[in-house]
Amino acid sequence: MKAMKWIGICIVLISCGFMFREHRIIRNSHFAYGVVIELVPHFRNGGKTYTPRIEYVTLDNKSIVFRSAVSSPNPGLLVGQSVAVAYDSKRPHDARILNFAYRFSFLYCFLIFGLLLIYMVYVYKFGNYWIKKKFIDDNKMLVYLKTNDGLKKALPTWSGIRDYKL
Repeated sequence: MKAMKWIGICIVLISCGFMFREHRIIRNSHFAYGVVIELVPHFRNGGKTYTPRIEYVTLDNKSIVFRSAVSSPNPGLLVGQSVAVAYDSKRPHDARILNFAYRFSFLYCFLIFGLLLIYMVYVYKFGNYWIKKKFIDDNKMLVYLKTNDGLKKALPTWSGIRDYKL
């Protein structure tokens, strides 16, 4: 359970780090409207995905074409559709489509997964505690251990059979 908790914490921290990085990039960007000029098909593992190619004009009137870093079987965009674009004036070809699905949805999935792992650890911990308090009376719960001398009564502890009372 400890490993699951630490894995969950690591996933949450990594997700938050990438989200803050993405937020910082967008906050320091210039914005423009672009047009989807093509959906580039890719064939992988017997499936077909599409990467949008977008053309936009920078503040200094340069026409830039870039490919999105996200490829999907259903990109949610159509050729000719207008999209918001965030770009750095020093690297205009490294632009990003500015919508929630393209920027944060994958990261939120990881964040939720990590939080669920952490949640499960504490639910199991509380569940074990509750079951013990509700249903197990330590004084009545005896087990019999088979030893070389015959059967002996033993009183189990929550972590295992350790305390022997004969």
